[in-house]
Amino acid sequence: MLVRNYIFLISFIFISFAQAATETQKLQILAAKVTTNNDTLVATGDVVIYSPKYYITADKVIYDKELETLELFDNVIIIKDNKIKTQSNYSFLDMKNDELLQNPSFLINNASNVWIDTNVMTKENDEFSFGSAVISSCDCIDPMWSLRFSSGHYDESQEFIHTYNTRLYIKSIPVFYTPYFGFSTNTNRRTGLLRPTIGFSSGEGFIYSQPIFYAPEANYDFEFVPQYKSNRGAGLYSYFRYADSAYSTLKVKVGAFKEQDSYYKEHDLDNQKHYGWDLDYVRSNLFSDNENNKDALFVSLSYLNDVEFITLEGDESAPSDKKITSKINYYFNTPSFYAGTYLRYYLDRSIDDNSSTLQQLPQVQAHKYIDSVFYDNLLYSVDVKNTNYTRENGLNANMTDVNVPVSLSFSFFDDFLNLTLSEEILLSKIDYSNSSRDYENAYLAQNLHVLDLSTDLIKPYSSFIHTINLSSKFTFADTLKQSGDIYKINGKNQDDSDLSSFSLSKNERSVALGLNQSFYSQIDLSQIINHKMTQNITYDSSGNSKLTNLENTLSYNFDLGSFSNRFVYSNEDKTFIENSTNVKFDFNDFGTSFGHYKSKDTPHSNKDDLESANIALRYKINKKYNIAYKQNYNIHDKIKSKESFIFSISEDCWALSLELRNEIVTSSSADTTKQSIIFVNFELKPITSVRQKFKIRDE
Repeated sequence: MLVRNYIFLISFIFISFAQAATETQKLQILAAKVTTNNDTLVATGDVVIYSPKYYITADKVIYDKELETLELFDNVIIIKDNKIKTQSNYSFLDMKNDELLQNPSFLINNASNVWIDTNVMTKENDEFSFGSAVISSCDCIDPMWSLRFSSGHYDESQEFIHTYNTRLYIKSIPVFYTPYFGFSTNTNRRTGLLRPTIGFSSGEGFIYSQPIFYAPEANYDFEFVPQYKSNRGAGLYSYFRYADSAYSTLKVKVGAFKEQDSYYKEHDLDNQKHYGWDLDYVRSNLFSDNENNKDALFVSLSYLNDVEFITLEGDESAPSDKKITSKINYYFNTPSFYAGTYLRYYLDRSIDDNSSTLQQLPQVQAHKYIDSVFYDNLLYSVDVKNTNYTRENGLNANMTDVNVPVSLSFSFFDDFLNLTLSEEILLSKIDYSNSSRDYENAYLAQNLHVLDLSTDLIKPYSSFIHTINLSSKFTFADTLKQSGDIYKINGKNQDDSDLSSFSLSKNERSVALGLNQSFYSQIDLSQIINHKMTQNITYDSSGNSKLTNLENTLSYNFDLGSFSNRFVYSNEDKTFIENSTNVKFDFNDFGTSFGHYKSKDTPHSNKDDLESANIALRYKINKKYNIAYKQNYNIHDKIKSKESFIFSISEDCWALSLELRNEIVTSSSADTTKQSIIFVNFELKPITSVRQKFKIRDE
């Protein structure tokens, strides 16, 4: 009977007040006991209130229907829009004017887990105001870090908190003070300050860099990064990013840095002012109008007056090569045809005068994809390239290459043997210019007769599948015509080194042997082992044979990692001229990778004496703690080009990363610079992060 009466009471209150409430805020109130007096309702005992915006619980509630106010007592919890949650002993809520008073108050933002504990809080419209308060995203009882301030306010619409007389505490220890501190609780892209870099260097002094991010619209933004080095100088790098369509992005970087007189003279730099710019633009579907046709424009333009423009930016991933390449590429692709144009401009800052650097302005290509003619197995394709090599000082050339292969394919013995007969026409033409010497324009026409025999076999076993491809390609070359000056091939000037940049290849009679085999898992068809080997045999005009380089590649993938090796063996020099090995291993919380490369300068290798190795070690101590070690070592010169020791912690509400890095940095002066740097990244999730950089050695 008691239960029936209680259910009836709840239902009565639910229905009557839902209907009697104003249209702006309909309320549904459930409680153990309810009394009414005109427009005032008093509910006590496990009170629960629902509305389109609010979910509220309390021990006691006084509701004024006329004024649309709620006065709440003891164990008050208010959740608004399922985002903002407050807890207090007393609250007064004016729903008509969207005002709130609480004391004391505990507020938490569910999206960011940021909470505020304050002695008093008031709210008018979208703005919360706080008295003396503590803010954090860590454990409420004993936070690892907290911000304590004398007053502050939170703009709900902007999702931004402002605090005054702010102190940063690590546990109970104050470590930092600022008269004002503000941050966003919204992790989406928006205008504001990004993570600063603060550091110290024995050579550069105090270092400070503060990125400023400005996003006026969803499709473009700006970033300004002023930097100051007390013993070196100051500069500014600016970035602009813009998406002018759903298929394109534009990125522009402009920067400048001015050295102090003392630093500029002491380090013998080429320039006291370093400046430059980059422009990158990618656009697809520029002219294509259907899914079968595709086109794209790629633009990457760069200019700098010296390499310090790159090294001073602070982007450790940016290459610091003194040779800069600018590119403009465009292609249009259909199922049958491909056309493209490619421009290359090279800026070499390792030399004083760039006028002798050879530029590719432009290369134009047209290609007809393989298609059948007359018979299904009679195939042909056409490829035409024209490249204009130009420079202000030095020999220029315009090179045209035409390649037209025609092939006829057969299969024998139930597809166990494949035979392809091909005729290939190769035409090359070079027009020389911009030289005081009398170079004769070159022309080379060749006809290749090719016989290609191959077999593709596959055999399944109980736990794996084995595939193997064996191929042999016999090429017979005829020179139809050769004239003019061709480097090392024809003409009175064929030994002139100026022609080496425009060399042509004269094909010889040859045999190419190939092996490609793989082992696959029967379970998921993933590749376990792949092995490739190629060996060519060439014949000179007298019929004498010669073994060219033997190339061998092996890769092995297993559950805990992978292994790969590639080597090139010179049969002419009787030695290995190139070798590279990469190993990756991951087991539970431990991971490692190792790479090694070596090349050898021999009479026929056309390579330099190089040898280098890299290693990376990683260990996950537990879910939150990690250590790592990385090293790049130049074995040939016996130099560590880069070495890093890394320790990182990632807790739920904070993160810390420590890195000691030793590296060699390129400079515009004659000597490179050896640096030892400590990087400290400290993040108070999700409020802010600080990056500190300390150069402990700079020589």
